[in-house]
Amino acid sequence: MKTDKETLEAVLQLFLDEDCPDPRLSQPFEQNGYIFACEQHFLVKIPAIYLPGVYPPKDTSRINISGINAEPNYERHITVSSLRSKLNHPSVPVMDVFTYQGKDKQCEECHDGQVEWSYTDRSGRTHSSFFDCPICDGTGYTSRRKRVPTGEKIKDPDARIRFEPGVKFKHKFLNGLLKTMELLNIKKCIWTRQAPTDVNIFRLEDITVMIMPVA
Repeated sequence: MKTDKETLEAVLQLFLDEDCPDPRLSQPFEQNGYIFACEQHFLVKIPAIYLPGVYPPKDTSRINISGINAEPNYERHITVSSLRSKLNHPSVPVMDVFTYQGKDKQCEECHDGQVEWSYTDRSGRTHSSFFDCPICDGTGYTSRRKRVPTGEKIKDPDARIRFEPGVKFKHKFLNGLLKTMELLNIKKCIWTRQAPTDVNIFRLEDITVMIMPVA
């Protein structure tokens, strides 16, 4: 197994989500002698001896990662080739890949799509209110970049992959497991905890991956 700093840093990045609503999970963190990276439903645990001093311990007491210590209840060997076959199966739905052309141009006549209108009545009193800008129709932009298909198609990251009767995972999480195995140069991992509605655990030698299933 490859455990150099560059490889392990690349692994940790697979488990981070820049759109995660919890800012505490925006970076890897150390806890109890292990480095963790997670995005709520997908987590990796790496012994801190492989990355000494890189991620100093911080207060993560309110981050619930207790599931990583769930008792094993299963043992099945998952190979890189079998996992890749699952992910590339023809039954997995695909989606278009898009790119953007042009640039967004903000409307110079309003503020965030709103303009102030005033009316003076017969008694001389002025009334004001905010309405949608008539120039940009309330969008705040006079032109928007265009989203156009590239012609390329990829497997839907949110597609549900049936791994066992009653156990399904999102494609993107299983793909993350596959990429982790490839980065670490591991040919197989061991599925040690199986649950249709709770934590599932995969052992990659002394590195642990946790995936939450989907309905």
